[in-house]
Amino acid sequence: MFCVECGKETDKTVDGACVECFVKDKPLVKLPHHVDLQICTNCEEYALNKTWVEMEPSEAVEEAALGRLSAIKEARVLSVGTRVTKQDQKTYKVEMEADLEIRGTEVRAEASTLVRLKNTVCKRCSRQLGNYYEAILQIRSDGALEDSLRDEVVRRVRNDVEGQSKTDRRLFITSVSEVTGGVDIKLSSIALGKNISRDLADRYGAETKESFSLVGQAADGSETHRVTFLVRLPEHRVGDAVTFDGKLYKLTYISKSGGKLLALQGFKSIFVPRADMVRVRVFKKRADLGTATVVFSKDGEAEILHPVTYETVMIITPKGEEIGETVRFVDLDGEILYIP
Repeated sequence: MFCVECGKETDKTVDGACVECFVKDKPLVKLPHHVDLQICTNCEEYALNKTWVEMEPSEAVEEAALGRLSAIKEARVLSVGTRVTKQDQKTYKVEMEADLEIRGTEVRAEASTLVRLKNTVCKRCSRQLGNYYEAILQIRSDGALEDSLRDEVVRRVRNDVEGQSKTDRRLFITSVSEVTGGVDIKLSSIALGKNISRDLADRYGAETKESFSLVGQAADGSETHRVTFLVRLPEHRVGDAVTFDGKLYKLTYISKSGGKLLALQGFKSIFVPRADMVRVRVFKKRADLGTATVVFSKDGEAEILHPVTYETVMIITPKGEEIGETVRFVDLDGEILYIP
């Protein structure tokens, strides 16, 4: 078999020509003169492959250019090398070297393009900036909502939404507003509000309620609703000294099914079902527990220095528990009880 152009004998031809003659003066790869890459001016994410992604500018530019690279049908692309050069704030030059295989022969081809950044606002940010929301998460408390608890819950909600939004960009927090008695959090999705309210109920043993409101009609004529999720946090928290049926305990665990209490006299644990948690009352908040210096300790007891009277007081401690230099305690009618 001979090449129809140079006459060389060869067993590999393309349209009658040897590979060397076939590729001579032929553009093997193509790029358009320019590629427009959309960037959201609010979140600074880039529109690539019909989705919005967070990337470094040079990586996004490279990805946009690679997506427009094409090779002739006779070639198989083996690898592509790129070089990105920033020309100004909105324009990048991308040069490519592509290694190709044509009829078992490797050849190299070059191409270049300009990538132009185009400002826009993605749909998520457009909704967020437009105060779009489908659900309101109302955080309230049986008693006064402590600042520390409010901040903890808000932080937990933010982290939860941030985690879920990594796989679903439609999920976001529209606003967080302090109101009388608590805080209101507007969310982009009813399902998101339901999931978070359930999580808070499990985490804090909170009561939850849902209420619906009609806000209009969609383009197809269907009704659109908003849902308010009320999350009422109990006054007690893990670590508090509490009373239950006339006895003093430390609240050690709480969930949607109930709570676990550790008796401060005898140090036995009991489980209180959710329905009975209403009988749990705060005796002393965790932050208000007393702290005393340990004079000496041995297995099952310790001698402490009372922080008010400065007298030494013997207290009972759990068997096998290591006692540090200080301990927490609560005063029950003059009896000092150790808090594990």
